[in-house]
Amino acid sequence: MSESVIYQFPLNESIRTYLRIEQLFQRCTLAMDYQSEQAGLSFFGALFDLLELLERSDIRQDLLKDLEVQQKTLQRWAESPDVNPKVLEQLQQKVQDCSGKLKGQVRLANCLKDDKFLCSIRQRFSIPGGNCCFDVPQLYHWLHRVPELRRDEMNYWLSQLDALRASISLLMQLLRDGRLFRPLVARKGFYQDNAEGVQMLRIVCNSDLPVYPTVSGSKHRFTIRFMSTHPDGAASEADIPFKLSAS
Repeated sequence: MSESVIYQFPLNESIRTYLRIEQLFQRCTLAMDYQSEQAGLSFFGALFDLLELLERSDIRQDLLKDLEVQQKTLQRWAESPDVNPKVLEQLQQKVQDCSGKLKGQVRLANCLKDDKFLCSIRQRFSIPGGNCCFDVPQLYHWLHRVPELRRDEMNYWLSQLDALRASISLLMQLLRDGRLFRPLVARKGFYQDNAEGVQMLRIVCNSDLPVYPTVSGSKHRFTIRFMSTHPDGAASEADIPFKLSAS
C-alpha cells in the first residue's frame, strides 16, 4: 500500500530556523525514549545543535513578532461566523502565554551554556568522531548511570528551553492549521503560484511516484519543480498530481 509523503519548504529565514529547531527538539525527545549509548549521543548532538542555532541569531525577537502576527490573525478570525469562539479564545490565550514567557527570558538557554558538564563535552561534538570514549570519558560515565537519573537530567536540560519549544510548536501549529490542502497537478512536473503572504509550503505526494519536489521562490512568486529519482536527477516531464498547502 502506498503512503503519502509531506514535504515542508520555508519561504523565509525565520520559518527555516523554526523548522530546524522543531526537528532538533523531536530528535532530543525521541532519543530520551531509548537507553542505548547511541541514543544518548544522539540526544547531546541534537541539544548542542540547538544551542548553536540559538547563538547565531536573535530567535526570541523573531518569535515574538511572529506570535504578534498570529494574534492579529486570530482576532480577524473572530469576525467569522464559522469559527468556534471557545477554541479561538483558547488559541489566543496560548499565544498570549507563550509571548509572556518569551518576554521573561532575555537570553534563551543561558543556563545550559553555563552547565559545567555540558561545557566539558560540547566542543568534542563539533569534531568528526570526536565523542568516542577516549575523547570524553566523563560522558561515557554519564551514559552508564542509572537510567532514571539520566532521564531526569535530560528533562531538566530540555525544560530550560520550554518557552522556546512551546512557542515554536504553537506557531507552527497555527501556520499548518491555517490552510487546507488543495489537490493540484504539476503540468510536465512544473507548478507556479503567487507567494505574497506565504511563509511555508507543504506538499503531499504519493510515495509510489518516482519524483520529489524542489521549491524556489521570492516574496512575489514560488515555483515547484518535480525531479526524477533516477540517478541522472533530471526534471520530470510527467504530469504530477499533488496536494498543496500554502501558509
